[in-house]
Amino acid sequence: DEDAGGLAHSFEPFFGVPKATTEAFDRLVKACRAEVVPVSMAFDSETCRFRLRFHTPVEGSLSPGEMNAVMETLIRSQPEQYDWTSKVFHTRPPGETNPYKSHKRKRA
Repeated sequence: DEDAGGLAHSFEPFFGVPKATTEAFDRLVKACRAEVVPVSMAFDSETCRFRLRFHTPVEGSLSPGEMNAVMETLIRSQPEQYDWTSKVFHTRPPGETNPYKSHKRKRA
């Protein structure tokens, strides 16, 4: 879910917003003939430990848009565990402004 800014990317939906998503992941999976197993980590406040969870493997290749959809599913299962402060929409499609640019206040 990181911003792919400087890497080869396409803009794919992530929670309904176009996001620069790396295209290298799918190429790497194909080149290595790897199986994609989504993994999530969450802090368990009762045990004060982190839980690592392995999810159902993804069948076949995984396009950038499909990768974002898998990430959304994992995040929606425990939204309180996601780092919502990450600037994942920094790189914008042509013509769109960066939503993180600070707006300077005019002095009176």
